[in-house]
Amino acid sequence: MTIAAYRPFEAFGQRSGRVVMALLSVAALGVGLSGCAGVDGTAMRGGNRGGVPSVTDIKGHTPADVRDRLGAPTLTRREPPAEVWQYSAQSCVLDVVFYPPRDNPNNGLRADWVGSRGLDGNPGDPAACLRDVSR
Repeated sequence: MTIAAYRPFEAFGQRSGRVVMALLSVAALGVGLSGCAGVDGTAMRGGNRGGVPSVTDIKGHTPADVRDRLGAPTLTRREPPAEVWQYSAQSCVLDVVFYPPRDNPNNGLRADWVGSRGLDGNPGDPAACLRDVSR
């Protein structure tokens, strides 16, 4: 009895299979390193990308950093000069508001305010809502 070898890229030929594997390896490395630093080179506070971020982990960071940490928002709204991102969870709605930094308005947007509300519209606890959004 012979056991067939697993050759996922056999249809592409041996050389193409190696190229595909090399590209996948480079892509995986890039994804793995992307959480280490923000766009401007500053590390996201909180360290563990898989952990639940705090409000201070979010404030001051770029939209790309926040998307990396929380995922894509449920809703985005532009209200120049601000941009509002909403994340919906089972028990709350989290709002992240981005503004250009006051000391350098040409330096892109930064998370300036993080707040939450319950599904009934009453103010909520942003830390608890971050836990729900991060699940």
